[in-house]
Amino acid sequence: MSLHKGAPGIIAYTSPFQLVLRDSKDKWAPSLEEINGNNYDHVKLHRLSASLDVGLPKPLCMHVTFDGALLLPRIKQFWPIEKAVAAFNNVLGEIFLGGIYFDSVQPTDIDQAIFYNTGYYRPMGQAKGFPGQLRYSLQAKIASPLHSILLYKPRHIFSKDIHAAREKGAAIRSKFETLSVEFLLQGVSSFVAHDWAGALSHLWISLEQVVSDLWRVHVVTGGAQPSPPIQNRREFLQDHRTWVISTRLEVLFQRGILSEGVYRQLDAARKARNELSHKGATPTKQSAEAVMDGLFELIASAQSSVTASNLSEIVADIKTRDPAERYYSSLKVADTDEGGLWLGPLPPIPGEKEWGDKEFERVYPPKT
Repeated sequence: MSLHKGAPGIIAYTSPFQLVLRDSKDKWAPSLEEINGNNYDHVKLHRLSASLDVGLPKPLCMHVTFDGALLLPRIKQFWPIEKAVAAFNNVLGEIFLGGIYFDSVQPTDIDQAIFYNTGYYRPMGQAKGFPGQLRYSLQAKIASPLHSILLYKPRHIFSKDIHAAREKGAAIRSKFETLSVEFLLQGVSSFVAHDWAGALSHLWISLEQVVSDLWRVHVVTGGAQPSPPIQNRREFLQDHRTWVISTRLEVLFQRGILSEGVYRQLDAARKARNELSHKGATPTKQSAEAVMDGLFELIASAQSSVTASNLSEIVADIKTRDPAERYYSSLKVADTDEGGLWLGPLPPIPGEKEWGDKEFERVYPPKT
C-alpha cells in the first residue's frame, strides 16, 4: 500500500464544539460505552466535510473539518500567524452574519497540520488554546471523561448550512465598503464571554466603520450637492478631525438616517467608550449591549426586511449565550436511555457528608 504525500496546512480550532456533517446520511452516534472505552471512530474526527472558496488559485481553498475546525494551505499569504487569524475570522464573521455562531479564533487556537488527498488531516498538536488541545486529545483518544463527553450527542450542522450562512453573510457585508467583520466577530465573542470592555472596544470599531460608510453615502456623495462642485468640499467632509463620530451621529440623526432610539443607544455607548479610553472606567453590560444593538440596527437598515429580521434574531441569540456553553452543554449526562451517569460520584472533599470522620488539614477560619 502506498502512502499519500501530505501538504502543509494551517488549522484554526473553533468553539463552541460542534460537528459539521456532509449531509443527512452522515452520522455520528457513538454510545456512552464506546466513548467511555475509547472505541469511537477517531478517524472520522480527522475527516474533511466541506470546502470554501476564499479567492485562492484552484484547487486551493479553505476546508471545514468534521470536528468544526477550519483548514488553510500553508502559503505566504497566511503566514505569519496573525495573517491566518485574520483570514479565519473574516470567514467566521461572514458565517456569523449568516446565522451560525462561532467564537472568533485567537493565535493560541492556530496549529500546523498535514492534510492528505484522501480527505483527512493530521494536526501537529501544538495549539496552546483549549479548543486545539481538546480536538487533539479527542482525535488521539487521550481525552479525560470530562472532555470526551462532548462526543455524546454533540451539536451538529450540515455543510450546506455553512455554505448558505457564508453566502448570506457576505451579501450583508457587501452593503458596506468599510465594514471589517473580523472586528465585529471579536466584539460579539467578547460579549458572549462577558468581557464588556473587549465587546465595547471591538464593536465600536465596527460601528465607526458603518457610520463612515453611511456618512459617505448620505452626506459626502448623497443628498443635496452643489453644482458645480465646491472645491475641496469632499475632502472637508471626509476629515475625521472636523467631523468626529459624535458630530456624524448628530448629522445622520438630523437627516433621518438614524432613528431616535438608535441615536440614544449609540450616544450612551460613545460616552462609555470615552470613559474607558480616557479614564480606564470599566464599562457595564448595558453599554456593551447598547453599541451592539445600535450597530446591528444600522447594519439591518441597509438590508431587506427579511434579512433585517434575521439579524434581530442573531442579536437575541447572542444575548442568551453563556460563556460555559462555548465548550460544555453539561458536566454530566444523567438518566440517559443508556443508563447511568457519565461523571460521578466525584471524590469527596472535607465538608461533604461522603468524607465522613477522616482527618484533614483544617485551614478555616484562617489563623491570625
